Amino acid sequence: EEPAWLVGHRLPVIWSQTPDGWKEGGPDAHPDAVASSRFEKFSKNLTGGSQNADFISSPLGHKLEIVPLSDPRMTAIGQDVAVQILLDGQPYSTSVLATYAGFTDTPSSYAYYTETFSDDRGSGIAKIRITKPGLWIVRVAADVPDSDASVRVHNLRATLTFDVSQ
Repeated sequence: EEPAWLVGHRLPVIWSQTPDGWKEGGPDAHPDAVASSRFEKFSKNLTGGSQNADFISSPLGHKLEIVPLSDPRMTAIGQDVAVQILLDGQPYSTSVLATYAGFTDTPSSYAYYTETFSDDRGSGIAKIRITKPGLWIVRVAADVPDSDASVRVHNLRATLTFDVSQ
């Protein structure tokens, strides 16, 4: 009956851009690689019953995380969901993408684009206008330096999913 987080963490994996396309493995496995990047992903799905604002708005400690500032499932059509983006637990300024199930069959297409801003709640805040009921996904990404000199960048990606029934 209480809200719960269903979470996922894809551990870091190195992929290299080669003349034949992207292939798993670093420059040692692909000497012809143009560039190599480390990819790591975090996901959160809000599920369960009644609202619990403190639980829902508390960070879980992911390296890159989208934290809803209230229960997004209670957002009415035409209203905004407010989230805070955190990188290493600190507010992070970035672009934010969002979409809903059924928007399109085209891969990597989103219904909504916005950027973070600062307000009385802090920085790294973004608002997503809810326009349809159903399953929503919010996505952010960050590129940070990688500890391995042969890897160009450590790409972090985070998603937040939730259902809007109103």
